[in-house]
Amino acid sequence: MSGSMLGEKRLIVKNNSGLYLITLLNVDMDMDKVTALVEVYNIAEKTNEHILLHEGERAYNSTLKGFDMRLDSVFVGIDDSTIARITFYLVDDMNLTTLGTLTFKSTPSGASVYLNGDYKGTTPLTLSLLPGNYSVRFSKNGYYDYTTKVAISAGEKKTITAVLTPEFGYLKITTEPPGANVYINDEYIGRTPISHYKLSTGAHTVILRMKNYESYVTNVTIHPGEETNLAITLTPLPSHLIINSVPSGSEVYVNGTYRGKTPLHLTIKPGTYNLRVSKEDHGEYTTTFMLQPNETKTLNITLTPNYAHLTIKSDPPGASIYINETYKGKTPLTVDLMMGTYSIKLSKEGYQDYTLKVTLSPGESKTLSPSLTPAYGFLSVTSEPAGADVYIDGNYVGTTPLTNYKLSPGEHEVKIKKDGYKEYTKTVTITAGEKKTLSTSLVLLLPPTSSTTTASGITTTSTTTTTTTTTPPAFTSETPAPAQTSGGSNFNPIYIAGALIGLLLVGGVMAKARGGKSREKPKPEPAPIEDKRPEELAVPARKHAHQEIPVPGFPPELLDKYEPLEFLGEGGFAKVFKARRKKDGKIVALKIPRIDERTSKTFLKEITAWLQLDHPNIVRLYDVDILPVPYLEMEFVEGVNVDGKTVRDLGGYPKPVDEKTALKLIKGIAEGLKHAHSKGIYHRDLKPLNILLKSDLTPKITDWGLAKLGTMSSGRSVLGYTPLYASPEHLMPGKYGHTDWRTDIWQLGVTFYELLTGKLPFEGYTYEEVFGKITDESYRFTPPSKINPALAKYDGIFEKLLAKRKEERYQSVEEFLKDLEKLDEVEKKRAELEKEVEELKKTLSKSVQALKRSTTVEETLRNRRLVVETLGRLALAYAELNRKAELLNTLNDLKFYTVQNLVDLTNAINTVELLIKENLPVSDDFIERLKVLIHNIKRENGA
Repeated sequence: MSGSMLGEKRLIVKNNSGLYLITLLNVDMDMDKVTALVEVYNIAEKTNEHILLHEGERAYNSTLKGFDMRLDSVFVGIDDSTIARITFYLVDDMNLTTLGTLTFKSTPSGASVYLNGDYKGTTPLTLSLLPGNYSVRFSKNGYYDYTTKVAISAGEKKTITAVLTPEFGYLKITTEPPGANVYINDEYIGRTPISHYKLSTGAHTVILRMKNYESYVTNVTIHPGEETNLAITLTPLPSHLIINSVPSGSEVYVNGTYRGKTPLHLTIKPGTYNLRVSKEDHGEYTTTFMLQPNETKTLNITLTPNYAHLTIKSDPPGASIYINETYKGKTPLTVDLMMGTYSIKLSKEGYQDYTLKVTLSPGESKTLSPSLTPAYGFLSVTSEPAGADVYIDGNYVGTTPLTNYKLSPGEHEVKIKKDGYKEYTKTVTITAGEKKTLSTSLVLLLPPTSSTTTASGITTTSTTTTTTTTTPPAFTSETPAPAQTSGGSNFNPIYIAGALIGLLLVGGVMAKARGGKSREKPKPEPAPIEDKRPEELAVPARKHAHQEIPVPGFPPELLDKYEPLEFLGEGGFAKVFKARRKKDGKIVALKIPRIDERTSKTFLKEITAWLQLDHPNIVRLYDVDILPVPYLEMEFVEGVNVDGKTVRDLGGYPKPVDEKTALKLIKGIAEGLKHAHSKGIYHRDLKPLNILLKSDLTPKITDWGLAKLGTMSSGRSVLGYTPLYASPEHLMPGKYGHTDWRTDIWQLGVTFYELLTGKLPFEGYTYEEVFGKITDESYRFTPPSKINPALAKYDGIFEKLLAKRKEERYQSVEEFLKDLEKLDEVEKKRAELEKEVEELKKTLSKSVQALKRSTTVEETLRNRRLVVETLGRLALAYAELNRKAELLNTLNDLKFYTVQNLVDLTNAINTVELLIKENLPVSDDFIERLKVLIHNIKRENGA
């Protein structure tokens, strides 16, 4: 049995002789020894004894029978507290010579000693041990562990001496010539010669660098306690060969050995070489050249192609191209083909296939520009009166006048219908490419002769079996429809249609006779509104005949549902009121459209799509109805305060706006369009007046589905009396096709242009002038950069937004938004470069001053390298920023720091001067070549 006390002041020990309490009273440490005072108290006999212990020595206490006590070691804690380790061994009470003594020594001393895995102290060390076998380990930082086994007998004394093997060795490096920079494991340690450099044992990477000499790299293995010697003769820098070719990617063979593809930079020994450059489908180039030591030679080679260039265009563009029955793309397209004869086919929907054979010679450039023959014809339909519905082959296609409606060749049945007129039917034959016009005068249907009664300007006829309402004169764009009054009947064209159908199907119903019993009225054609019961729709207008209207112009028929609060405005199509919905108190906007006989039929059909739209950038349509009067219940948008005045739409907002505001507005509008387009819904009349503004300048698009109604009511164009926001397909569908989602993208572009520049891309003094500019494919709008140079980054975006052909525009709003994101990333990178330029200019100024103050060769070379490094980074930054004047100045400054690359640097300077003269941008290809040049100049200066 054994025990120990470490960090404890007291310890209870028990053996066959009794129970003992051992208390550590004090520990003293001198220069060469440690003593501890221990009190032993025999609990059974109630006797105590003080024992003085010395470190490493054992003491037997007669009171503590059966124990051998020894002070093993003393520890000093962080807080300077002293902790003694005192070990007790159970021994034979009658024989105290059963312990052996083992002494531990090491070279060097101070090694930690572990006995059977337990730490015992540091060498030199002497321990009293019980007889037996022990495992011993010596450990010291920087040396390998030393392990052994030892057996100790009773009373025996032994000594173990360990000679520890170090874990490090030494390295000696010499070079011819001396003065090379030495890097070990990428860390600089000095210049050659290097002697007795201490390294850990094992493998290390050594790099030697010296100006005008090749870098030398090797791996060395360091052995414990030994010195490894490296003696290196450095190799002078070889010559450089730069090979460029047109086209690039050509294979390069030097003395028959493949060395890579162009553009290629080779480092080779001086001498004479045979060069061969080849590329598939091109003729080979061969030459012999000589390289002088440390010379840089550049070869620019143009290979002659074995193929021809074939450019294929078409009118109209966008035709699919098949070469030898293999699809190649769409016109316009340029392809490279080997010499030979090819079958060409152009195919485009709506046009006849175009085919021909073409023979090509090596290096030839040939262009094909066929005009495709339409595979369809056009039909225009007019009627007297106008506004009749047109059906072709049973499908509704619009109202008269209908212009240039596209039809496939062959026979088609045309029906023209208008309420109160006899239906007109005719079969027409369409020929490809032909334009045909069908004109007719519709025959008025006359009611049966009977007695008449006139009231409030509305004439009714009655017989014994039927009641009919005479058909009023047809309304034209020049003749306004009669307004509904509270004193008149609710005279709705849909009711007329329903009544006529009822007359045809039933044969007549009874009319309400003067003073007689009310008879059942014919049911009108149901309006396409969900969740509306007939009893909810039939609201007599006469109920409000004498009700006071607090806001003039507000329909009295709606006073049961709404409390009018404010008249917001009036356009060519409708009046708008701010109102409170009585059922829940919600503030809404009510739009009261002016619809006539022509527009009433399509009002609900065109407006229904709006109900599907729910987006933060779209005005929410809550309800729409034609009874008791046509109206739209919409989200109320409060407008934004500008100089104390409330501006409700983008049309009234001051322009131009700053870039940040313009981007916020246009991105919001684009997100609204993106939502609508995802549901197959297109606006077709997007303009600032149809973009309402919230108080935080959030844009919200309104008036969805009203473009067609506006056209029918205005009689001029989808934009009333101005085409400023119209697309080419709005104004000339025969040439540019029908409107679709890309029409919204055009109008988005016009709005964005106006926000940034304060101008419209297509302006004029007359309708005809603006019409001509928009539809003339050769007329180009003024790029934003010509109005404000800071807007140059948007020029490319507007080229796609305002492309005359829909196929050449952005094909989705999402594509446009992605280009804005890319532009934002470019601007961020540009800002970072501008910041870097300012820092580099400061560094350059300090470096030049330091170079002027240099007093030693080494200091001069170091500062010269820093100047070259900074000038190189500045040149690249100026190139990427397209700041050509600063780039030219920087390259001229570099001329003072190069001899070997002076010719290439002069060529670069000449190129920049040409770019400035021709006002051309710095190309990516020039930047890449500039990187190579600057790298070579830096190497020349030892950087």
